[in-house]
Amino acid sequence: MSNSLKRYYKLTDSNGKTRGSIQWGENITHHHAWRGEMVLGYDTCIYCYSDPLMASFFLMESCFIAITEDIEEDIKNPRCWEGKVKGEIISDGSIIGCKEFTTIREVPLPEISIEQRVTIAIECALKVYWEPEFNKWASGWLDGTDRSAAAARAASYFAIATVAAHGADAVAAARAANAAEAAYASYSTAFADAADAARAANAAAGRGSNIDILAIIQEVIRKVK
Repeated sequence: MSNSLKRYYKLTDSNGKTRGSIQWGENITHHHAWRGEMVLGYDTCIYCYSDPLMASFFLMESCFIAITEDIEEDIKNPRCWEGKVKGEIISDGSIIGCKEFTTIREVPLPEISIEQRVTIAIECALKVYWEPEFNKWASGWLDGTDRSAAAARAASYFAIATVAAHGADAVAAARAANAAEAAYASYSTAFADAADAARAANAAAGRGSNIDILAIIQEVIRKVK
């Protein structure tokens, strides 16, 4: 399917704006002024997502935090717009960058609970990080036998200690454990760490083939209510 036919999804704040007070709405097109190569993580493109679920899971992206810089407010009151892109796109398996985006209509943004987000983060980390101690903790969290903050903190410290040997694999695990520890204490931190865990796991898997993050999100939402 060509980019002109496929639909993509754009997040804005509650006023329909993104960073820089750029206004979006029905049938609004914006072009990015950057003329060089697009690079994710830099101000070189317009950001969007492949699916509303991906938009919801990654809505802590810095490109979305828009006007107030009140993170709690932004992540509780986002709007999602279905649209289309024109021209080249780039992607890291989580977010998509393009030069031109047209918002067509507003669509509901699926709700993903903190428990689901942490579960997604752990499932992504388990795709690339197989240390027995982490796996033991992850199994306990997933089956509900040990969801204590202390256990999550220990798993995070263990993963951090092995970063030199495992790189992004261990980063994914540490982020997943951090999200679990923050789940019932720091709303925005749990959001951020869960998304970062999935992104780090995807980067680690990128040495071979990327993780299908959307498939993991869909499966977790089906199983975890």
